[in-house]
Amino acid sequence: MSFPEQYGMAPDHGGFPGGAYAAHPAFPGNELEEVMAASIDVPGAGARIVETLSRSHIWVPLPNGGGPDSPSLDLPTMEIEGGAYVPVFSSEQQFLQLVGSHMSFTVAPAVEFARGLPPQLGIAVNPGGAVVVPLPPPAVRELCRAGRTELDGLAPGGRVRLFEPDWQDEPVDFLAAAGIEFAKDTGVRTA
Repeated sequence: MSFPEQYGMAPDHGGFPGGAYAAHPAFPGNELEEVMAASIDVPGAGARIVETLSRSHIWVPLPNGGGPDSPSLDLPTMEIEGGAYVPVFSSEQQFLQLVGSHMSFTVAPAVEFARGLPPQLGIAVNPGGAVVVPLPPPAVRELCRAGRTELDGLAPGGRVRLFEPDWQDEPVDFLAAAGIEFAKDTGVRTA
């Protein structure tokens, strides 16, 4: 994944000397954090969180660094109730308080980030924070569909992974799947 807003090491937060972000905590500091805080113990608040997340940017930790020229990003994962989740943060303040300034990160629109994830991964917003929101894979699929109208047509999954494969790798899996599909159609003799 490549996002236009790539960052290296975290800068001093808010211009405070020495990055004194802890002296000025600001939770909730944006619309997403306000919705997360208001959703505590509220049944059915998931749809509102996904809707707000669709308009938000998230801070994604990059433990091995990364940048616009990187062929891939190494994303951390964590396990929640047997499922794999990618930790993300709702603001720079939350990222710095929960992860620290020692780790590289990127800032991305939540919808674009979700569309780049494999379908079996969930997203954990602010893990270790005061308000943690785990989005399981079905909720991430809903996030991928955000912003679509009836004119856009159906969006069955919403996730698309585009990349240029290594020229040395044979597309064995693709050719096997294509062969099975072509075998079902009696009109195709060669492919």
